[in-house]
Amino acid sequence: MATYQLIEAKTSTSTSVAFTSIPATYTDLKIVTSCRGASNSGSTSWYTLLLNGVGTNINAIIVQADNGSIVSSAVTDLLGQNNPNTATADAFSSNEHYIFNYTSGQTKLISNEYTYANNSTTAYIAGISGTVWSDTPAAITSVTLTTQTGNFAANSTFYLYGIKNS
Repeated sequence: MATYQLIEAKTSTSTSVAFTSIPATYTDLKIVTSCRGASNSGSTSWYTLLLNGVGTNINAIIVQADNGSIVSSAVTDLLGQNNPNTATADAFSSNEHYIFNYTSGQTKLISNEYTYANNSTTAYIAGISGTVWSDTPAAITSVTLTTQTGNFAANSTFYLYGIKNS
């Protein structure tokens, strides 16, 4: 049975949030976010995850429901959804990033789930993606989440959990 242990919790209004010095005492990692952008640009906003400060050698397939349509795309970023400031007041996106076997010297597999709620009849997104990070095999010791536009809004929260599969 897997057990979850909170490693660190953060609240941020800057352009990035960093989890550093991640201990190698778990099997997997899970990052859970509830965030919103402070910028008014764009109808949707994304944040990028950097593993050990690196954002290259990433391949992902995203499948999402967007205003009633199913859309899929291939991307080369590890992404999370960040509600823009133009969304309904106090509506935050929800994201979960699960990093399998993060201490191994192998290619890393990451599953992602996200929602963008706008509390209206025309704007919503829910999606999943599967990501492969094939950079130099090394244990993941840091994860940085960086907005693509502006800062994270007040009350945006970020949680890093260690998971032991015992």
